[in-house]
Amino acid sequence: MKLHPLLAGTMGLLAAGVLWEAVAVGPMAGTALPTLSSTLQTLVSDASGQEFWTSTLQTVGVALLGLAASAAGGVLLGVLIGSFPSARYATLAVVEFLKPIPPIVVLPLVVLIFGPTPTM
Repeated sequence: MKLHPLLAGTMGLLAAGVLWEAVAVGPMAGTALPTLSSTLQTLVSDASGQEFWTSTLQTVGVALLGLAASAAGGVLLGVLIGSFPSARYATLAVVEFLKPIPPIVVLPLVVLIFGPTPTM
């Protein structure tokens, strides 16, 4: 018998929540691991305040600005490098070296260099 994907996902989410709660009140009681119930209560109380949504909108705005800037820069560099054969040959080794590195690996280095603030 095959479960519907939505039902399977819901059951997995519920199982993860039950496991989280059991570990937080059992073997990890008194440590830095909060219970699921206290986490959800804090989320609800924070989400009802203005500061939560202001911070969320600021974070999304900075992320979208970064996405737009990197997309524009990438397209501009791609067009320039693709338009001039000498630029293509000059950058080929660097581009081929950096191509297999996932961008998520570079993110911690960028945060360390520029800092985790909106003025990065």
